[in-house]
Parts: sequence; C-alpha cells; structure tokens
Amino acid sequence: MSLRSYINKIATGPELSKDLSREEAREAMTLILDGSADPVETGVFLVALRMKRETDDENFGILDALKASLGESRKVDLDELLVIGDPYNGFARYPVASAFLPAVLAALGIPCLIHGTKNMGPKYGLTHAKIYTKLGLQNSSTIDDSEAELLAKRWSYLDQSIMSPALHALKHVRDLIVKRPCLSTLEKFMSPYSARRNHMLVGYVHKDYEDLLIRIAKEYGYDSSLIVHGIEGGVMPTASGKSSCVYDTGSSCTHIDYSLSLLGIDIPERYKPVSRKDQDNEQLLDDTVRLGIEALSGKENYIYYSLISAASLVHSCLRETELIDSAKQVVALLKSQKIEIV
Repeated sequence: MSLRSYINKIATGPELSKDLSREEAREAMTLILDGSADPVETGVFLVALRMKRETDDENFGILDALKASLGESRKVDLDELLVIGDPYNGFARYPVASAFLPAVLAALGIPCLIHGTKNMGPKYGLTHAKIYTKLGLQNSSTIDDSEAELLAKRWSYLDQSIMSPALHALKHVRDLIVKRPCLSTLEKFMSPYSARRNHMLVGYVHKDYEDLLIRIAKEYGYDSSLIVHGIEGGVMPTASGKSSCVYDTGSSCTHIDYSLSLLGIDIPERYKPVSRKDQDNEQLLDDTVRLGIEALSGKENYIYYSLISAASLVHSCLRETELIDSAKQVVALLKSQKIEIV
C-alpha cells in the first residue's frame, strides 16, 4: 500500500479517522524510511498521527520499522549497556549536565551509549553534539568507531546521521511540521548494540508519558528502564528539590521519590538552578562546558550536584544499593578528580 492510503485512514476527521494496526504502522514507516514516500505526505502522516494521538500499536509498529532500519543488532562484549535517551532537540533553559553523565557512569563501571544530532526542531536547543565538539571530542564517523570507543572507554556518543541515516534524512520534514512527532519519543530508544543485559534511561515532562515510556522500553527489548521526570524532558532529575522516577525491571516496577537533602547533601543557594528561558545557545554552551569541566574536577557547582543526583539514582537502581551509599560513591569519585571526558 502507498503512504496515501494510510493517511486516508488516520486523517479523515474526528469522527471517521481510524487507528492503524501495528503492521500497518510498520509498513507506513518503512515506506517513509526507504524513501518511497513523498516528503509532503510524510509530513501529513506524522502530523495526522500526532493530532489523532498515537495508539500503542501505532507506536510499536513505527518502533519496529525504526529498529529494522538499524539492521541486525551488533553484539558487544559487555555485561551491560545503558542507553541514555535525551531529547534530540536539546535544551534551552539550564546548563546541560547530562552531557557529562556518561563519563561519570562509565567511571562507576556502567557502560553507556548516548546518541543525538547537532540540531533539531522545534526547540533547536543546545545539544550533546555541540557540547562534545566544543570539548574537542571527535565524534565517531562509523558504527565500528563508536563500538571501539564504547569498549575502550566504556561510553560513546553516536550521531543519528551515523546510527540511522534513513531517519536522519527526515530532519528537514520534521523542521517544517514544527510540532514534535512520535519520532521524537521513539528515536530515543534506538540502539545498534546489544550487550548481555541492556538498560534504558529516559526522561519526560508530562505525567501521562511515564507508563508509555515503560511500555516502549519493554517492546524494544530492554531488560530494565529508568523513567525520570527530568529537567526539560531530559534524563537529569532536579538537583534542588524532590525528584520522581520509575524503575521497571519487567518483574517489578518501583516508584522512587527522593532528593539530595534526603541523602544528607545540601545544595548551597548559589548553586541551585535558575531557569533562563530561551537564552542564547552560545552562552549556554560556554556555561555548560565550563561548569562541566569544573564538576568533573570536583568543584561544586550546578552540574556537580546534578551529576550526583542522576548518577546516584542510576547506580542505586542497577547495582541494587541504597541511594545514600550510591551517592557517597559518586561524591568520592568526583572529588578524586579521576574522571576524564576528553
């Protein structure tokens, strides 16, 4: 079937629109990814799904197509791998502490993959790609390079243009439709690698996304998922107040509410985050790099406390330790000044 036939099914108004089956959604997304669909039809399809609101079958079908576009999963010689799914459209209000999280987790013995792209709408915020470039990191130019980096230093950044060229080719269409399509959620779960155990870390803003993200992680095949109510929809919990998250292992689902103050860590007022709405990306980039380097050197600042908050949470869940014990390990690691990101 052509993409137009699927558009006719989902875009016929509030009374007559029908949902797609999982197989239909997979086929429609496959047509888009292999270049068979007209760009205008692609935009209409994604907007129509968004307006109708995607069902689980539609999300899972599109996820099937995205996963298939990566080819056969590469088995990496790691006991575990954590995929960090931050928003591709970046951040605009706070220094981006999550760019430094993989290095901290790797130093704690938790290998990580983080992926994204240089620039993405509708926010066009500060992205990991821009931060790593500013830091002088050489982005992997192939999947093989990224895998080698992952095995060598236990974390890697992989650009979407390398990981999934077919999906990245839709960037122009996504820019034009303005609103975030379902791809903005689903792409965060992608990974070309498979370790012996695979974990997902992902954030959200709106409460009704919590259960959806758990279902998507299970459907993709992750052994566990940590779903965080994070800053700007990212994976970093707030460092200055109470944070909430859900940790799902398939056999159990645990809701966690915590704060650094409950762990005996008090943040000085001068280090608490201040939202700077839509600030200049270049200034935010400079602030992020400066604060991140300082934090990895053990200097207390906003990113330092953010890293304690996030890394403690991840370590506690994956290592089944008390949060306060994980926090002590993270603090000791940061103070040791042994974490290298370049």
